[in-house]
Amino acid sequence: MPAARVAYIDLDPVVLSHARALLTTSDGVTAIGADLRDPASVLAHPDLRAVIDPAQPMCVILGAVLHFLNADAARAVTAGYARLMAPGSCLVISVAGYAVKVIGKRLAAEHTAAAWHNHSHTDVASFFAGLELVGPGVTEAQTWRAWMPEPMLRHRGGHVLAGVAQASHRRLAVHTGSGPPTTR
Repeated sequence: MPAARVAYIDLDPVVLSHARALLTTSDGVTAIGADLRDPASVLAHPDLRAVIDPAQPMCVILGAVLHFLNADAARAVTAGYARLMAPGSCLVISVAGYAVKVIGKRLAAEHTAAAWHNHSHTDVASFFAGLELVGPGVTEAQTWRAWMPEPMLRHRGGHVLAGVAQASHRRLAVHTGSGPPTTR
């Protein structure tokens, strides 16, 4: 979509270096060194604000990252974004998980850069607190369809749960980078 604007957030300097090299010719796209666990700082970052106006509806995608945070930390992160998003904004989440312990052990062995947290369906649904889930709610990513009224969960050893929610609140807390957030 030509009018789309994207800010990619990462802390890893190697990942950022590659992302910036790939994005140098893309208008409306930037890669920012920031910690996604600090929503106010991310949304106040001047490089993000150069391409995205957080006072306007936007989409925050937390794809395959929340399983590296425990459930309480993941809820705090998503609540921070939900509180700061303009009405009409969306939050998209995908979280890998497992129902079979051998898969969990394999994931932990293969992904040693960070601890792996196996979030339940209930945990993932709680990450959308304060927002209105759309479509089937939280379901397997490969079966998520906006027009489906009910989630379709298959019983498998491993899965990726996903959901989309929209912010409908009227008050918007905006952090400008100086002082506490203000409410509009």
